[in-house]
Amino acid sequence: MRSLFLLLAITTGALPTVALGDRGAFSLEAGGVLSAARVPPGVGTGESVFGTLGGATLGARYAVSNSLELGVSALWFNGAQFNNDSTTVTRSGSGSFTGQLQSQVSRIGAGVNVQYVNGVVFRWHVGGELGWSRVSFRRIDLINVATDPPTSFGDVGPRTRTLDGIVVAPMVGLEWVVTDRLSFAVMPRIEFLLGEPQLTAFTIPVTASYSWYGLFR
Repeated sequence: MRSLFLLLAITTGALPTVALGDRGAFSLEAGGVLSAARVPPGVGTGESVFGTLGGATLGARYAVSNSLELGVSALWFNGAQFNNDSTTVTRSGSGSFTGQLQSQVSRIGAGVNVQYVNGVVFRWHVGGELGWSRVSFRRIDLINVATDPPTSFGDVGPRTRTLDGIVVAPMVGLEWVVTDRLSFAVMPRIEFLLGEPQLTAFTIPVTASYSWYGLFR
């Protein structure tokens, strides 16, 4: 019995004494991010294709109350190869060309979010983010896959293209409060890019946070 009480005391003492989301908590967070995205062709019209992008994220959160947090975040995704089949590109004076559009796709973005938080050691987050995203297509090349070996159609369109859009992203995640200042979180979200390109992405940031209390009370 004494061993049981001793184990309980040790476990209780090891738990955080303050919830990270306590009113007035200001948290900085950083980590890696992985995104599975459905990306349309950078030029012309054709099939969207699924691929993955990896990068980094940086953000800040402020606890307005014990259960409500406001935050800002920035995302950066390194370039990855996307090949869009059955893409048609029309060039003025030269007609239309159909083939596989190959390009390097990268993204940056930033947004503001609001999250409802519940829990102490393991804390659930539910919320949404509204932001901006820039999608860059580089090294664009239309490939004639009907030839053996496949060959490039040549100069049938721009080699680079950059598009900006508004992003709406519902999110839900889990945070593990290791100490009263340090925590780790997994915060999946579905990103809908409004406008052109019509891109949809399932994004998973994995972050570490450090918090200060009472800075803005």
